[in-house]
Amino acid sequence: MMRWLWSLRYRNLPLDQTTTLARAGGKRVLINEILSLQILITAVIGIMAIAGLYFGGQWVLQKNYSRWALQWTEELHELGAPLYLPGDEAVSLRLESYIDRYPEIERVTYFRLDGTAITSLAHKNTGQVDTDFSMSFEQLARVSELVGTERPYLMQSTLINVRSFEIFAPIWTESIANDGLFDFDPLARQDGNPIELVGFVGLQLDFTGFHDNLVGNIKLASIALLVLLVVSGFIGRLSLRRALRAISDLQDPIAELAKGNLDVRFKPAAHREISDIVEALETTAKELGERDARLLKLANHDALTGLINRRRFVEELEQTISDASRSRSKGALLFIDLDQ
Repeated sequence: MMRWLWSLRYRNLPLDQTTTLARAGGKRVLINEILSLQILITAVIGIMAIAGLYFGGQWVLQKNYSRWALQWTEELHELGAPLYLPGDEAVSLRLESYIDRYPEIERVTYFRLDGTAITSLAHKNTGQVDTDFSMSFEQLARVSELVGTERPYLMQSTLINVRSFEIFAPIWTESIANDGLFDFDPLARQDGNPIELVGFVGLQLDFTGFHDNLVGNIKLASIALLVLLVVSGFIGRLSLRRALRAISDLQDPIAELAKGNLDVRFKPAAHREISDIVEALETTAKELGERDARLLKLANHDALTGLINRRRFVEELEQTISDASRSRSKGALLFIDLDQ
């Protein structure tokens, strides 16, 4: 539409020349630009929504997996404590029974104080397990510092790969302190129960099956969201095109106005902005028509008497003579000199 507005500036030139001038000016099509911007915004919103859904789901999965992992760590801590005490032969059976109930537990290993493995138990569906497994010196130092703390475990996992967890926790025993029944000193500092570190427990967890199911659901939700965004973008494009159709309807009337047709009629618009443009164009056409009428009257009439001037008289006389010659008729001329 901008090229037609451009042609108003050069209304005395042919339409093809004004179009060439408009293209040379590098003007863009408003409707295409708005529709392209709307598609771009829809695409950006869709990408951000899908990315937020995926990474948000990953974060939720990691939190849930962490909670389950810590619960299993505490229970295996209690179940495996008899390994460090003599005389309990059924502890391995209890551990195997517990591990087989949870397919996410890939391997459980109990370590001595030097980091060497006492026993390593795997889930029945895991397959071959490497029993030659030990803790590194750095892991031993870090886990040993966790004895008696509020969070007595070391968890290793990443947000990128939330399916695998590796947890190490210390195993310690607490003895009942001397109650001081006979030699109680109220002024002496009272210590807690003595704590003795006896070993460590390590868990390797694999949430692949559960994770794949949830990720599959997230993918389905992402696809559904993408379809909704595409549908909403398509509907929005149609609605926007319908709303901008009033601007497209101005092209032909403006082209006629650029050709000099001041009797052009514009379609009424439902939107206030377009209606203001239509009113401005109608006012412009009306003022141009009134201006041309005034100029035509000044060109053909005498300013003093208001009668037609000599030039107009000669044009009318030549037209009358030409009509009489074609029709082979006769005519008469009455001349009155009002100045005498």
